[in-house]
Amino acid sequence: LVLAAWRLWLRETRGVPPVSGIEHPALRLLARLTHLVIYALIFIVPLSGAAAWFLQVPGAGLVHVLGKNVLLYVVLLHIAGALVQHFVLKSNVLRQMLAFR
Repeated sequence: LVLAAWRLWLRETRGVPPVSGIEHPALRLLARLTHLVIYALIFIVPLSGAAAWFLQVPGAGLVHVLGKNVLLYVVLLHIAGALVQHFVLKSNVLRQMLAFR
C-alpha cells in the first residue's frame, strides 16, 4: 500500500510521457481505462486484504481475491498493449515507458 501511494505521488509529481497523437482514439481510451483500473486496484486489493485479515470484514476476502485476479489480467493487458505498440505499430511508447527521468 505504501508503494502504491509512492507510485501515485511519482505520477503526480513527475507526470506521464506525452501521448504521441498517432494512436487511434479507441487505443487512447483503452490505455486510460487500463491505467485507471490499475491505480484503483493497487489500493483496493491491499485495503480489502487488510480488512479481511485484521478486521474480519465479511466479503472483504472475496473483494481481495477478485481484485487480485482482475489486477493480474489488466497488468497483462497493459504489457501486451505496450508490446503491440512497440513491435506492431512501431511507436515509441515502450521506450518512453522504460526511459529513466
